[in-house]
Amino acid sequence: MAAVKAKGKTILENAAKEPEIEDLCNFLIKMGAKISGVGTSRLEIDGVEKLTACEYTIIADRIVAGTYIGALAVCGGSIRLNNCHFKDLKGFIDVYCGIGVRCVESEAGICVFINKRPDSINYIKTQPYPGFPTDMQSIIMSVLSIADGKCIIQEDIYENRYKTAYELIKMGADIRIKEKCALPHIYSFATPITGNNILQKKVCPGVWGSDLQLSEWGPMMEQMVGGEHMMLLGTACSFQVLG
Repeated sequence: MAAVKAKGKTILENAAKEPEIEDLCNFLIKMGAKISGVGTSRLEIDGVEKLTACEYTIIADRIVAGTYIGALAVCGGSIRLNNCHFKDLKGFIDVYCGIGVRCVESEAGICVFINKRPDSINYIKTQPYPGFPTDMQSIIMSVLSIADGKCIIQEDIYENRYKTAYELIKMGADIRIKEKCALPHIYSFATPITGNNILQKKVCPGVWGSDLQLSEWGPMMEQMVGGEHMMLLGTACSFQVLG
């Protein structure tokens, strides 16, 4: 973001390729930024003197969508994820389908169904995009704590993410942590879950919405365009109960 108004050319090597990064680049380009290599690990930014205000629709938040699906997998039933499509959920939608969640895409969004206890899945490993996202690890761990069978989760991105396991253990989850190459391996077996006082130690393991992100980005972008009014339209994935 700083590079779009810096003098000269800035090259970012090994840049993140998540959909949110690509969406940010497209947003800045619409404002007048000169960015090439969008969607790749190498971005070239030629600084410009001025950005102009624009109206832009933000893509659905894939982690919020994955959190809704995780909640449904635990509770059962059916929902529709509005303004969300399979392409937005690359990296983890196949895992949900593998544990018994049924997903049907339509123009309005994705209809999601499950009417039984989730199945287990043998092995999950967090990876950079388009692999399984580390931000979804604690959510899928919660789902698998009530699944039939055993699962191994290997965290290869963020070594402290497994702290969520200790809070689930307080609720009765059978989760065992084994250190291997400084990475946790979670062994989960289906057990009855009961209520308890738990601590949300990090932002990502909890549930959050997109309002905070939008409220932070809006003033920042208005400063970048010299105080001009601009509109950010969020399609942050909402859900609708079906049936």
